[in-house]
Amino acid sequence: MKIPLIKSTFIWSIVLAVTVQLLLAFQGIDVCDDGFMLTFYQQFFNHPESVEYNFMYWLAGFIGGIWYETFDGAGMLSFKLLAIIVNTLTYIVGFYVLKPYLKTQYVIIGLLMALFIYDFGFLVFYHNQLTALLTVTGVYFLIKALREQGSSWFIIAGLVIGVNIFARLTNLSLLALIAVIPFFGMISKTSVHVILKSTLQYVLGIGLGATAMVLLIVVLGQWSIFSSALETLTDLGTASDSSHNFSDLISIQFLNYKTILGSFVKFGIITAVLILLSKFLKAKSIGKGIFLITGVVIYGYWLYNQHTIYAIYVLSLIGCLVV
Repeated sequence: MKIPLIKSTFIWSIVLAVTVQLLLAFQGIDVCDDGFMLTFYQQFFNHPESVEYNFMYWLAGFIGGIWYETFDGAGMLSFKLLAIIVNTLTYIVGFYVLKPYLKTQYVIIGLLMALFIYDFGFLVFYHNQLTALLTVTGVYFLIKALREQGSSWFIIAGLVIGVNIFARLTNLSLLALIAVIPFFGMISKTSVHVILKSTLQYVLGIGLGATAMVLLIVVLGQWSIFSSALETLTDLGTASDSSHNFSDLISIQFLNYKTILGSFVKFGIITAVLILLSKFLKAKSIGKGIFLITGVVIYGYWLYNQHTIYAIYVLSLIGCLVV
């Protein structure tokens, strides 16, 4: 009875995820980013040189361009439908990544929370959504490779990550996943020979995926445009007056983590005070009610006064640690 119940719960959670996304698909448009990406898809095969900047998201443009040519005239709503398909696939793959390690209800609640607070979740199809799908897919195959020690799975996992680099060039940071292989090898006491072999197979997969993308770009006659986009990206990262200056972006990340840490400390102080208060009110039945009301009010006040999403990050981190 337990397995059918889990399967039924998962299926209904997919229905919920799709329904919410469909309802919110009619909420309107983002007058900035939506047009930015839709123009990319529209011109990808017709006039690619006019959307050179977007070529740092080449794979998203390739998929979006095919979708545009296939459903010509379907308009913006069709790209919201594509976004729903990609988001839902990410949800499904994410479920199978986490299911062996967490209770099903925790996995479903966590994934639904991630889906419904996703900034780009209910707009048109984006490189961010494609990145999420390919990343969790790559992680799924990497975990499968580590558990089964199958060479083909390591190659497939690497291939997905190699392809993912072209969904958004900053996905190069995902190459850090290579470190998972020796780390897992150490904690599972795997021989050095097997660790090196698995790592090389994973790197081979990455190389195959990246090479396949480069060959496809060349075949489409878009290599010069892609190269120019790389030069533009380099200029943006080094120019002092650029909004995407590398040093500024790093500083922003540190500032964000500092803010999250501050919220975490405040949450910890509130929790410590409530624990001390509970000890004083422990013996009295009326004290329990006072404690509960006080806790709800204080936590609610803290959450209300954050004015940022960082409080949600703090709660998510605490949830991960507790689970």
